[in-house]
Amino acid sequence: MTNTISRRTLAKGAAWSVPVVAVAAAAPAASASPADCITSGTLTNSASGVPSAANYTCVQTDEGGTPTGTALGNWRVQINVATCTAVHAGSTLKSAPVITANVITSTTAGNVLRGFGATQVTGGTSSAGYSVAGQVVSPGTRTGNLSIGSFPVPASGGITTTATGTGALETSTTAGSINIAAGDFTVILNWTGEDPDTGAPNSGVNYIKCTTGTAAAPATSVPLTPAITVQ
Repeated sequence: MTNTISRRTLAKGAAWSVPVVAVAAAAPAASASPADCITSGTLTNSASGVPSAANYTCVQTDEGGTPTGTALGNWRVQINVATCTAVHAGSTLKSAPVITANVITSTTAGNVLRGFGATQVTGGTSSAGYSVAGQVVSPGTRTGNLSIGSFPVPASGGITTTATGTGALETSTTAGSINIAAGDFTVILNWTGEDPDTGAPNSGVNYIKCTTGTAAAPATSVPLTPAITVQ
């Protein structure tokens, strides 16, 4: 039997969120030419791994993104963006940044998924908002798209997963720095398992929304460091 969760949509920790930015240096984009980074590295919100303190608050939603009233607790998300840490002025980068989001959901979220009889997440997607500020053309908000892989649903506790994707290239203006910060994200999660009542094969599609900060630690964004230097 196939369940398309709406009212009961679970939210699994697909990573997500995530900022995806590539920054490139250049004066007017029309005159920019491809260039390598001066230095490469990783922008992150937590260099030591998934943070010990939750930094997102998540809820389940229906397919249209409206919260269903079921809280999914606080999640811990590490966001890594492999890109340039310093770029030349007057050029555009040759390749987009690579984004990796490592997520550990709350036990509550895991229990919701297990309640449907889910034993395996078979994939999904995440739409992640982020902001770009500083010496960049058209500073403001962006949206990045990540893919969620397949992973087992554990018998207890939160769910650990990883989402990956690439970001868009940006164009810098003058010498200075460019700052990237992750924002809210949504997740569409596909799973399979067994009906908890009949044992028959079961599957579902779950929807969630996660916003930055928690009641204990409010936040409007998740900054990534270091800033990108434009020389």
